[in-house]
Amino acid sequence: MIFIISKKFALSIALIVFISLSITFAQANSERGIADSETSINAEINTKIIDYINKNEGTLSLDDQVYRLKLNAKVYDVRKNLVNRYALKKGQRVFVEVSGDRSERYIDSIFILGK
Repeated sequence: MIFIISKKFALSIALIVFISLSITFAQANSERGIADSETSINAEINTKIIDYINKNEGTLSLDDQVYRLKLNAKVYDVRKNLVNRYALKKGQRVFVEVSGDRSERYIDSIFILGK
């Protein structure tokens, strides 16, 4: 009888530990969700407008800074469908993912947000 009571006590302690761990992880995940939403807000603030585009050379001027499209650069339209670089037009609002150093910026992918 004493053996059964000690097993029940050990199981209840283990259950309390698992519940407290799950609550801790749930709180950590919700804080990360808040940080992710702040990132998406900042992404919309950092949008750029196409000032000039040279499709033959693959260069863009976004907010008075020159960027070069990579050969494998992905261009997405408003509905997030993959389109070619000829969908880019002067005056469009875009969000870009950039790589490269300060002297030359390369566009990895570009998202058209509209006019």
